[in-house]
Amino acid sequence: TSISELLQDNNIASFGSQIPLFTKIPKDNKFDFENTTFYYTCPEWILKKDKKAFAIDMSLVEKDSEGVYYISPNTKPERNSLVLLKRGNGFKIEEFKNQKDILGIVLGKEIRLF
Repeated sequence: TSISELLQDNNIASFGSQIPLFTKIPKDNKFDFENTTFYYTCPEWILKKDKKAFAIDMSLVEKDSEGVYYISPNTKPERNSLVLLKRGNGFKIEEFKNQKDILGIVLGKEIRLF
């Protein structure tokens, strides 16, 4: 169990400003509510930007990192935006340069310091 999983409120009834949190690579790389049981409280502006936004544990992208990336699957990337890409058995975040395999753009990054 990761630290992210332990810190989550799994009570869906208190959804409010919560978005799906992915601590593992979801089935078929589909980042939707049906593929996770964890939720993460996000800043309200994230949901205003994209109601389908989700969070991924940073450890899926960067080893030994603690925190989350906020990802928008519906925001159109612009040149030099950071985007989430599927690479091999994991994910990578790169600047947008007309890649075709984009899973979403990075809206923000929240780092945990313990």
